Amino acid sequence: MRPNPDKILVTGGCGFIGRAVIHHIQANYPNTWIRVLDNLGQNASLAHPANTPPKYVPTHLSPPTGTELVVADVRDPAAVSKAASGCK
Repeated sequence: MRPNPDKILVTGGCGFIGRAVIHHIQANYPNTWIRVLDNLGQNASLAHPANTPPKYVPTHLSPPTGTELVVADVRDPAAVSKAASGCK
């Protein structure tokens, strides 16, 4: 078994599969700190220019409890690099 990571980044963590992955990690590695990188939908870059987080995140798009949300697009290398800072 692999050692428990201290900090990890989950991309797409507000979606159906991402939330399931996060719940699995939280259940099996309770001491893991999780940062979520998600654009909150296909048109998030149009609705929130320059990676500005929305003022309100609908409940169905909210990341699971106990995580940190970074609103950005995984296709933006600078945003991914910044979000991954400090993560394994």
